[in-house]
Amino acid sequence: MVREAAVTVFDFTRAPLFRALLIKCDDSAYELVIVMHHIITDGWSMRILEREFTWFYEAAQQGKELILGPLAFQYKDHCQWYERGSSTPGQAQASRRFWLKNLQAGIPGYRLPVDFEKILQTTGVPLTSAGSMKR
Repeated sequence: MVREAAVTVFDFTRAPLFRALLIKCDDSAYELVIVMHHIITDGWSMRILEREFTWFYEAAQQGKELILGPLAFQYKDHCQWYERGSSTPGQAQASRRFWLKNLQAGIPGYRLPVDFEKILQTTGVPLTSAGSMKR
């Protein structure tokens, strides 16, 4: 069940881009498995998700309701901060010219080492087998 959830390809045209499984181990023990595509999360966000999920779980065990306040800093705030502090109009134009020139021939492809090859279906959707990167 966990393996199937982990290797099933996500369809980026439909939500959700994560899967959650609650597995009953015995009468009083459960395991929660969450599978997410890396495109929707990062290490920082995963720690926040784990922390907040734990808060809600502990509150529910105590019969309490947990209400989180609004986020103090959102992604759009980061974008505005970055735009204000990282460039002047001249720098932005120079950066744009640099990337247009260097990507004029297209984006180069790179072949990274993997421990299994992807198989293409007739639909062009890559299928992968379970495995981990060899280090």
